[in-house]
Formats: sequence, structure tokens, C-alpha cells
Amino acid sequence: MSAQFQINKFGAAVKTGELIDNGSFSNNQQGWKITSNVTLGQTNFSDKMFVLEIGEPGDSLNDIILSQSGLPVLGGKGYTFSFEAFANGTRTMGIKVVADDTVPLLDTIITLPTVPEKRSFKFTPDVDAMARVEFQMGGARAGIFIDNVSFFTGPDPSGVIATPLVNATNGRFTALSTGNGVLFLLPRGVTGTVSVYNLHGMLLRTLTSAGQVLWDGKNSRGARVARGTCIVTLTGKNTRFATKFVVR
Repeated sequence: MSAQFQINKFGAAVKTGELIDNGSFSNNQQGWKITSNVTLGQTNFSDKMFVLEIGEPGDSLNDIILSQSGLPVLGGKGYTFSFEAFANGTRTMGIKVVADDTVPLLDTIITLPTVPEKRSFKFTPDVDAMARVEFQMGGARAGIFIDNVSFFTGPDPSGVIATPLVNATNGRFTALSTGNGVLFLLPRGVTGTVSVYNLHGMLLRTLTSAGQVLWDGKNSRGARVARGTCIVTLTGKNTRFATKFVVR
């Protein structure tokens, strides 16, 4: 006999509050993993802060990644991913949250300020999953400083037909329900490939357009897609957006 509680599909009790281990870096690298495809940067933990010094420019942001995995999330529960970061020069950084290694909950690129600044992102997983957070920091010569990382359970956002997962400074990629299907609105001046996935990461349909594109709700074989939540991504030159929407 006890008070009510929840257990997700992994058999782990759903934790209320903070999920990140050692978000203040007070215990240096505990809980965190650093991967590097090339030897172009030096990482350390100074004054309870993660510090990356890059002396040689790399080819892509994912050349150097700071990550933490094994974060159990519950479908339908709201989460907030936040952190403080800055750089000692003009610098971008990739921010990514992935569920079960395939489903993107957050995938965006931000421009770092030159003074500490807090960034927050909110989203709601559709299913129980194990999540991983990533800071992608390769690709340019500069110093990066990260502190006070948090992955926190919060209130559920209001339900709408299309809820943007990723926002960017040059616009928003939006999915709107219409009588003929789903209309995808691309940010101004952006062209690219529009890909529709189900929540298991299976590619349903690929479309190419600029400005806007109407999806008839059918997969690549011409069969009607089942009702439920889907994820659509827009991939273009130096651009990536994602949003989730509901097929009714």
C-alpha cells in the first residue's frame, strides 16, 4: 500500500524534477561523456564549469560532443532542457535531445553570446523513452563555456495540431492541418528536403519544395498513414528544422 506512483516501460520510476547528473560540473566529468573524432580541442573543468578550447577548426559540429544519456522520460509529460553558455568569439553550437537514439525531441543550432546567457527549450515526448542530451561543439576555432545544465520535468504545454519542436533565428518550420492533408510552411528563403517519420523513426514520405508543401497523408507506397503523432524534418543547406504534428 502506498501513494500513487508511475513506472515507465523500462521499469524505472518516473523521476520528478532534475534528471541531469552533475549539471553544475562540481564533480568534474561525473555523469558526462566527451567524444572527439579528431584531436582539435582540449576539454577541462574549471571553476565548476565545462571549458573547451579549440585551436584548430574542424569540419563539423559533431567532431566534439559533450553528452549525457540514460535519462528516462515519460510520454505526455512536459520537460525543459536549459543551460548557460558563452564563447570567447563568434561561435555556433549544436543542441540535441534524442529519444531512444532515433527520435529527435530537439535538434537546433544556436549562436553563442560572448557573456553567460541562459537558454531554455521545452518539449513533450509522445512515448516513454530513454533520452540523450548533446552539445555539439566542433567546427570552429574558439573557446566554449557551459554551466548549470538542467533537464527538468515541467507542466505539459497546451495541446495544438502542430507543436514546433525546434525554433531558429531565421524562422519557424510549421505543420498545419488542412482539409486536404498537412501543409508544411517553410521559413522565408529556405529550400530543402521535407521528410515525414513516425515515432519509431521510420521514414514515411520525402518531399522537396520551397515556401510551402502539401502532404496528402500518404506514405511512399500510396497508402494512407495511420492516425497518430508524426515528426517532420526540413533539411537544407546549413539548415535543419523539426516539428511534430498529429494525423487525425
